[in-house]
Amino acid sequence: MTLRIAIFDRDMTLEPFGGPVPFSILKAMQGHGWLLATGGSADPMEQEAQWLARGVRPDLLCWKGGLNDLARRFPDATVIYVDDGEAYAAIAEKYGWAFHLPAAFIEWWSAHVEKIVGPADFMVRQR
Repeated sequence: MTLRIAIFDRDMTLEPFGGPVPFSILKAMQGHGWLLATGGSADPMEQEAQWLARGVRPDLLCWKGGLNDLARRFPDATVIYVDDGEAYAAIAEKYGWAFHLPAAFIEWWSAHVEKIVGPADFMVRQR
């Protein structure tokens, strides 16, 4: 099975920081075997503390300036990079990653989970 990693910007991406992506989706992703990485501009330890306060332990700690390190460490992984800045799509493309703006990511994840577990189970998990 291919290693799957999802990297999340913080500000204007994650729900408590002005964005639409709820931490419940991050928890669901981990439950489906995804590794989660912090990917905001703030210090990775600060981001980790913020995630932990919301019940999610990131698997990988990173910041935007260190995305190249993730690309080197996991060259064969399937990676999704979620950020509110369209300029970061070029970074994702450089490494062969998928890129989603936050709202598009939520739509993608909802469709992805419905294929795996069905819409009724997805709704229960979101509560």
